[in-house]
Amino acid sequence: MANESTTTTITGIITTSYIARTLLNYAIDPFVAFSRLRMEPVTGQGTKTAAFAVPTKDTALSAIITEATGLTATAMDFANTTVAVAEVGILRQVTKLARRTNILGESGLYQFLIEDGGRMCMEKHETDAWAQWDNASTVAGLSGQALTLSNLAAAISQRAINKAKGNAVFFLTTTQTSNMRSAVLSTDATAFASGSANELLHVTQDDGYVGRFFGVPIFTNTLAATSGVDKVGVLMTDGEMSPANAATGCAMGWMPEPESVNTPELPGYKVAITMAYGLGEINDYQYTKLVTIA
Repeated sequence: MANESTTTTITGIITTSYIARTLLNYAIDPFVAFSRLRMEPVTGQGTKTAAFAVPTKDTALSAIITEATGLTATAMDFANTTVAVAEVGILRQVTKLARRTNILGESGLYQFLIEDGGRMCMEKHETDAWAQWDNASTVAGLSGQALTLSNLAAAISQRAINKAKGNAVFFLTTTQTSNMRSAVLSTDATAFASGSANELLHVTQDDGYVGRFFGVPIFTNTLAATSGVDKVGVLMTDGEMSPANAATGCAMGWMPEPESVNTPELPGYKVAITMAYGLGEINDYQYTKLVTIA
């Protein structure tokens, strides 16, 4: 028929797309450092600063303790390293319309915002923790050069030179981890032909675990600090397993927690997820940084 249209437009009653109700995860690093720091809570202590006391070792003992010589009192000194707590967080604002119409439902959306905010706070803590490694005085690796197995061995040997104690752990950047694996598969790893490198020959786990080198566990993520053209990894004492020998201290105010308030002028609500902590070096001889090309 003349002027007849054979096309029916019904886009007004068809949504742009169907939204699957199972949300996909976004990319986020494993938090490998958090549980391996020396933790000290400050909540209820009347201060936002934690002090970590380290005794000062006396030197020249031959002059203090001598046969047939009377003793005199020698002062026992301590040095305090202080770490102050600061608050970090993220604020979300939700309209009443969004709260009522989103596919997660009201309680589901609120729960998601809390979990997301918690992850953001923990990622901030992890980033700040990795930034501490550059404070170490002793170094393994060469600026601008790829990590080698010899660098890992040198870091382990440095612990004996430093008189470090406790259970050790490696935190390597993802580039360092890649270079380490390349070294294992090259002629640089001929010493491992017996199979002792088997612990390094598997995929990185979701918790950042890579494997073991000379019995020392290795963890990785992408949050390493940058120093010039380099990224900084570390071999340090596990502060959770050996708190008296920890290299890095964390003064903890509180873990991620939510606070919400209704906003009648919106209308809707705001929810803030905050965390309070401070980080600092408390034992320089308990860690060795690995400085290699980024």
